[in-house]
Amino acid sequence: MYSLLYKFLTVLSITVFVNLTVFAQSSSETVDNSKFASVDEIAIIRGIYPTEALTTDLDEVTKSKKFQIGELETHVAKVMYRIEGKFTQSENREMIAFVGVENPNSKSTTGIYGLLFGLDQQAVPRLMAKSSKLQLKIEPFANKFWKPVVATDVDFDKCEEIIMLEGNTTSGAEKYTIFKWLGKDFQQLEDLPLQTLLNFYAKLDAAARLGTNDIGDTKLGEALDQLSEKMKSVQSMEGLRNRLKKAKSVEIDALKVMIRSSAGVLIRVEYHLVEPQESGPSRLQGDYQVKLFGSGWQVDSERLKVND
Repeated sequence: MYSLLYKFLTVLSITVFVNLTVFAQSSSETVDNSKFASVDEIAIIRGIYPTEALTTDLDEVTKSKKFQIGELETHVAKVMYRIEGKFTQSENREMIAFVGVENPNSKSTTGIYGLLFGLDQQAVPRLMAKSSKLQLKIEPFANKFWKPVVATDVDFDKCEEIIMLEGNTTSGAEKYTIFKWLGKDFQQLEDLPLQTLLNFYAKLDAAARLGTNDIGDTKLGEALDQLSEKMKSVQSMEGLRNRLKKAKSVEIDALKVMIRSSAGVLIRVEYHLVEPQESGPSRLQGDYQVKLFGSGWQVDSERLKVND
C-alpha cells in the first residue's frame, strides 16, 4: 500500500513543493506583509488589560518591549509570539498572539495567554477570543516555554489546527499538543499517528537540549520507542546522536499531513538544528509513514533529505 502512496507522492512532487512553500511562509511565528502586521503590541495586550495604564519598558535580555501594567513595576506583559492561519474558517487568515504576563503579587494571573484576532467586515483586525485552552500558567520569562510551532490542516477540513510546544530549556521536558477550533474556543485534538511522530521529535529536541550524558541518552531511547521494529533495525541511538550534531535544540519549521487512512498516515516535516557544533547539513526534510500496529501507532519509515 505505502509503495503506491510514495509513487503517488512523487507524481505530485511539484504541487507538494508549492504547497509546502506557501505553508512554511504562513506558519511563521512572525507576521509580515499581512493585514495583521498593523496590530501593534499595545493593541494585543489590550485584549487582556483593556483599561489599565501601560508603560513601555525594555527587556534587558532580549532588547524587546515589555509593558508595565498599572503602577506595580513587577507586573509586566510582553507579546512573545504570533502565528497566522485559517483557524475558525477556510476563507480568511487569522492571527493568534501569545502574551506573557508576570505578576509576583498574583500568581494566578502569571502565565502565557493566547489571543485570537480576525478581520471584521471592513477587513480591520479585531480581537475575536481570549482562549482559555491556549493559556498556560507558567512563569513566561524563565526557563519554561509555551509557544506555537506550526499552523496546518491535519484532518483535511480546510481549517488549520495549531501545534503548540511546551517545555523547559534546562530539563528537556518537551511536549507537543495539537489544538483545533471548535465553535467557541480551541480544544485539544487527539490525533494518535501525528502525536506519535511529534513525540519522536520532542524526544530528539529534549536530547539536544540536555546534551551528551545519561539523561540525554534516556531521551534518545524514548525517541527510539516511537519507532516500529523495522525502523529500529536500521536506526540506533548512536545514529540519532550523530544526527543531532551537538545542536542546542531541534525545531520544526513546517509539517503537512499528506495522506491519511485508517491504517497509516504519510507526514512531511521540515526541521532545523539550532547552532550545531559539528559540520554537516542543519536543515532537513523528512517523509514519514506512521502505521498502526497491534501495540499502537509507530513510525515505520523515514526518508530524509537535505533542505539547506
